[in-house]
Amino acid sequence: MINLSLRTKIILSLTGLILLFGFGAAYYSRHALSGILGSELNEKGVNMGKSLAIQSDPFLLIEDTFSIYELFQSTIRSDSDVRYIFIELPSGVIRYHTFEKGIPVGLWQANRADSNLEQSLRVINTNEGKVLDIATPIQEGKYGTLRLGLSYNRHENIITQYIYFLLLLVGIATLVALLISHFLARLLTRPIAALSKVTNAVAQGNLSLK
Repeated sequence: MINLSLRTKIILSLTGLILLFGFGAAYYSRHALSGILGSELNEKGVNMGKSLAIQSDPFLLIEDTFSIYELFQSTIRSDSDVRYIFIELPSGVIRYHTFEKGIPVGLWQANRADSNLEQSLRVINTNEGKVLDIATPIQEGKYGTLRLGLSYNRHENIITQYIYFLLLLVGIATLVALLISHFLARLLTRPIAALSKVTNAVAQGNLSLK
C-alpha cells in the first residue's frame, strides 16, 4: 500500500472532491438541458407542422404546385432546423417534397399520423444525425399528410458547447483547488512537521530543541 504524506492526502482529497462535484454537475446539466431543448423542439415541430398544413391546404385544393414549392423552400431558408418537408397523398403517393435526389429509402414509412388523425412525432436516425419527424394530417387526412423533419444538430451543438464551457470551469476550479489545498496542507502540516523534528532530535539525545 502506498504510504502518502498528510499533505498529499489533503491535496488529493480536495482535488477529488472538486472533480466529483464538477463531473456530476456536467452530467446532470447535459441531461437536464437535453430534456429542455428536446421539449422545445417538439413544441416547435408541432406548431410548425400545423401551420404548414393549414397554409398548404388551399394550394392543394387547386393543385398549385409552384406555391407549395415556394412555401416549403421559404420555410427551409428561414429555419436552419428544417431538413425536409413533403406531402403524402391519401393514395400513398409522395408529392411536393424538398429533396433534390428524391425521397430517401424508408423515410416515408418511418412515421404515420395516428388513427385518430392527430399529429405523430417520431425521432429517427439519419446520415445527418437525429431528426424529429412530425406527421400532420391535412384537413383531417382528406388531402393527405404533411411530413416535417427537424434536425437535432443545433441543439446538440448548444449542449456540447455548454458542457465544454462547464468542464473548462471545472478545470480552472481544480487548479485553484490545488493551489489552495497546497497552501492549507503546508499550513496544517507545518506544526506537525516541527513537532516530528523535535521528537526525533530528543530521541537521538538532543534536548536543546523546544
